[in-house]
Amino acid sequence: MISNDRDIVELLPDIIYEADLNLNLTYVNSVAFEKFGYSQEDLNIGLNIVQLIEPEYKKRAFSKIKLIFEGKETDPDEYLLRKKDGSNFYARVHSRPIYKNGQIIGIRGTINDINEMILAEQELKESEEKLNYS
Repeated sequence: MISNDRDIVELLPDIIYEADLNLNLTYVNSVAFEKFGYSQEDLNIGLNIVQLIEPEYKKRAFSKIKLIFEGKETDPDEYLLRKKDGSNFYARVHSRPIYKNGQIIGIRGTINDINEMILAEQELKESEEKLNYS
């Protein structure tokens, strides 16, 4: 990204990321560091997208990534993501390929934290089920 673009990206409330074809993260904004608990040093040493996805969501995520690397547009999808400390949160991920000279060289996207919304929906569903059994 051009530095001016990165300055703008730092103003956004959502996580912005870029990764190479091996899914190694090459850039994340400060919101990502705060949310996931990793540092710039962790990123420099090497972080892979695979580390951030809970196992039961990996197959679906890889199917989506494969389509993106084929240059196909995909809709945002919801995943359970893992933080450095092992805790997790629900997120909506929207990704697109990164092109250079007409070739796909990576993936770029946004991650929206939807944890509170998902947990509220689950609570509501449980409450409705309890009322139906009463």
